[in-house]
Amino acid sequence: MSSSALETEIQRRLWERDPERYLADCLKIRDKHGKIVPLEANAHQRKVLDEYKRQRERGIPVRIAILKPRQTGNSTVSQGLIYHQNRFHPADAKVVAHDADTTELLFRMAHRFYDNSPSYEQLPTEAYHRKGLVFAPPHGGSITIATAGTKTVGRGSTPLYLHCSETAHYQDAKIVMASLLNAVPKTAESLVIVETTANGMGGYFWTLWHKAKAGQSEFVPIFLSWKDFPEYSLRVPHPEGFEASLSGYERALRAKHNLTLEQLNWRRSTIQTELNGDEDLFKQEYPLDDIEAFLTSGRARFDRPLVMEWPIEDPLRGHLQLEDRYGSEILTFIPNREGYLSIFRKPQPGRKYVIGSDVAEGIEIDGAPTDNRYDKSSGDVIDRHTGEQVAHLHGHFEPDEFGRQLALLGRYYNNAFQGV
Repeated sequence: MSSSALETEIQRRLWERDPERYLADCLKIRDKHGKIVPLEANAHQRKVLDEYKRQRERGIPVRIAILKPRQTGNSTVSQGLIYHQNRFHPADAKVVAHDADTTELLFRMAHRFYDNSPSYEQLPTEAYHRKGLVFAPPHGGSITIATAGTKTVGRGSTPLYLHCSETAHYQDAKIVMASLLNAVPKTAESLVIVETTANGMGGYFWTLWHKAKAGQSEFVPIFLSWKDFPEYSLRVPHPEGFEASLSGYERALRAKHNLTLEQLNWRRSTIQTELNGDEDLFKQEYPLDDIEAFLTSGRARFDRPLVMEWPIEDPLRGHLQLEDRYGSEILTFIPNREGYLSIFRKPQPGRKYVIGSDVAEGIEIDGAPTDNRYDKSSGDVIDRHTGEQVAHLHGHFEPDEFGRQLALLGRYYNNAFQGV
């Protein structure tokens, strides 16, 4: 082997072990000014790369869920990792976007990676078309790009690598994602990245995110706040005057999130010049935490700032059990981490409670995982004195059993008034 060939081989082995280096050395992107530049990781992209490396080093299937603000390059770094994986460990990869425009952007990105990589890295292709890239043997592998517009987008393929972009905005997200995720093998080589901006409380991604946060999922959650993105700051020519002009809300934000004057200046400028003065829209597009992201991106019926001030607590999980003890019926709460009853406040003597509940139809959801195929019945206990939710009953029940559980719940909460 010649010295130049040896150097190239050494370089490739370094690239295989260090995807961040490969992205910077071999892949090109179009920046915000329209220039073709190297894909050098920014602060947000580096967080994703670090988590990818951590899971790879542990030898486990890589599963990453990203909740992001706008325009910090998370789709780009996800695409870069898909391309890197396919380069060094050839297999089928699938990229799914929420609409046709984003599909087109991701398609162009993949082709730009290929077209602008070093000539010795441009592996022969068998197909180079609007659906992606298919590499020719002996390398093999492919990158297919599709739109999540049909329920069958994940059927008929077994990708080893999967990138789902703007998942919270998919139509029929639960069905589409069940189809896609069930197609990916759970091997150590596999890679799944799900990244999105928020789209209100509830829905597929909201559930996935909170399960990941609670450690009840194979996915690792990464929240990316605009305040941790250095580019989102703007020089303040006259700091003293700017500080004096801060509103009460801006001062509260500064104290709570340790924001600099430059960050507050960027925030103020973005709201005024790009969002037509709409602060709620800014919170939706550039959230400071995941609570703000989900709350402000939905169609709220209540005052959002007031709702965000309410504390969020981890409930006790378990179930109610009626026992016969020495001729008397005793109702007790049995702790169980997998229980269908969540208790935030235990019943207090003399307090009055009400329960509102919704009986599920038991409809089977086509394409959903086997353990979550049917919709669930739900009941909520409210303290009549404060309006606070104190308990939540949620699970798969036959109608008769759900009625029995509601009876136990009402009895437990001082014979609560019920509306079913």
